[in-house]
Amino acid sequence: MPAYKAAGLPVFGTESSGSDFDITDGGPNYGLTPADWQAKLDSGGAIVVDVRTPGETAGGMLPGAININSADIGANPSIITEVLEAEGIEKNQLILIHCAAGARAAGVPQHFVAQGYENIFYLANPIFINADGSYAFFR
Repeated sequence: MPAYKAAGLPVFGTESSGSDFDITDGGPNYGLTPADWQAKLDSGGAIVVDVRTPGETAGGMLPGAININSADIGANPSIITEVLEAEGIEKNQLILIHCAAGARAAGVPQHFVAQGYENIFYLANPIFINADGSYAFFR
């Protein structure tokens, strides 16, 4: 890095500005660690919403998970209610959201809240899901 600076070359995104990145923008933090997410899943009664693309979910999904693509949520947030009501999901049920790395899942909680679902959390961590539905957390 110092050689690039000394040569006057541009350096992008490699040095901290010293500030924190707050994905919540001052709102509630719905993110969970793998241990906390797993504990909520193990407690029973949780609905898992997988916000990955259909191409990704074709490679495997958690057993019983419901797929609502994050791009579809962004384009039409009411799809959340349409899909979950069709599945018989009540607005007060525990909903655990995940994607592949955590970024897309982090971007949808406000849409769930706007649709009246407030008992929601997302996995703030990468997850790998096998074709048989088994999975592993990374990091």
